[in-house]
Amino acid sequence: MPKEKLYISSKLVLAIPMDECTFLETIKGEDVADRISRPGYKVTYPDGYVSWSPEGAFENANREVTPAEKVLMWPTGGAMKSVVDADVDQQADRGRAHKE
Repeated sequence: MPKEKLYISSKLVLAIPMDECTFLETIKGEDVADRISRPGYKVTYPDGYVSWSPEGAFENANREVTPAEKVLMWPTGGAMKSVVDADVDQQADRGRAHKE
């Protein structure tokens, strides 16, 4: 069997703060009556996969993309473009709501 090697992983994701019980109930449709919730993030990957990450694990492994980085990434194609476009659209919606 091959020996395990150390890798650095990086990917573009969309994320929003969401406690575990809210994620399980609203996204997965699970009963959370007997659960204790933890803070964390709902995470959407470029292929559309949605998961939940505990707050500490997410914040230790990720940082928000800067506006300058978004401009650099926007012209890229494929699944990453859809993630960047979705985030840009969300920011535009927040900006419009703030002005109203």
